Amino acid sequence: MSFLKDVTSFTGDLSALTCPSFMLNGVSLLEYSTYWGDHPQLLAAIAKPESPEERMIAVARWFISTLYGSYFAGCVGSTSKKPFNPILGEQFFCRWDDVDGSGDAHLVCEQVSHHPPISAFYIENPKAGVYLNGHFGQKSKFKGTSIQVIQPGRVTVRTTKNDESYVVTFPDLYIRSLLVGNPFIEVAGPTSIECSNGYVTEFEFLSKPWFGGKYHKFTGNIFHKDDPKNILYSIAGKWMAESTITNNVTKESELFFDATATPPAKYIVAPFQEQSEIESRRVWVKVAQAIQKQEYSLATTHKNEVENAQRALVKERNSKGEEWKQRMFYFVKDPVQENVNVKYKNKSKTGDVGAWVYNKSLHLQNES
Repeated sequence: MSFLKDVTSFTGDLSALTCPSFMLNGVSLLEYSTYWGDHPQLLAAIAKPESPEERMIAVARWFISTLYGSYFAGCVGSTSKKPFNPILGEQFFCRWDDVDGSGDAHLVCEQVSHHPPISAFYIENPKAGVYLNGHFGQKSKFKGTSIQVIQPGRVTVRTTKNDESYVVTFPDLYIRSLLVGNPFIEVAGPTSIECSNGYVTEFEFLSKPWFGGKYHKFTGNIFHKDDPKNILYSIAGKWMAESTITNNVTKESELFFDATATPPAKYIVAPFQEQSEIESRRVWVKVAQAIQKQEYSLATTHKNEVENAQRALVKERNSKGEEWKQRMFYFVKDPVQENVNVKYKNKSKTGDVGAWVYNKSLHLQNES
């Protein structure tokens, strides 16, 4: 209860508070990047359609497919808990094997900043010619009886076949029932997908009204930026269940995505003994094992050991005048896209005026 009192009285970013071990889920936030690959066949399908409208639909469908694992699956039959905050330079790698002929995919992640915390990730499927660079952070504050989580960052999806890029922004999250019942995540607010070919998808994730209504509903519109009032396709439903898409010319509707029909693909991580000391599962192994055994005091001890070791490294670097550098990602400034983020999220500038890019990204290889 003391932690909840701290939360409700705290006025800054809640990530500055130390979360008790019994409220941790035993997984690093960096590993959450795997949710972007929950349905690798949908990611691979982005480059297949011949028309730009159909490709935008494919991107929108893939995006919605990532939400179930990210924000809902962890609450089914249990309480939503907090992941570990990755240490600076922490890494995570995995792959998805080809199961339908669309190609293998692999994921590379790095914690590129600790203050503020920013996780960068990269997924590619060379056979399909689809790849993405993304980064995200989390800024949380207590709001009413919930915790609001703002997610600075974005994902940029590219295809080699069509030489297109799609920029995806993130919605806000609300952790509901924090003080009563079992906490769960509600996705709320606007987000967008903008393509370099001019097509746009605008989503609105709807908060449940105080009286009546249902959780987890959303709507979406697809249009061309040169004619924004001409809505080509409309999407509606529940992002954690079924949604439909309607062609506004033919008035025909069909299933858009069913989050419960297809289980997420299993990702493969290298054997523990082959992982480096900086990889997520080795960094947090003692803490995770203690949490699994419900030995929360021991988990706190091991968690403090990890954090104190990081403070010692920072102190050592400062004493030597050394600057820490990212190993796998670099930052590219993009003030134009920051203005787009402000437009759709209706917020003040986040300072996120660019993107983190994997130094072996496919588009860099094609340029060399």
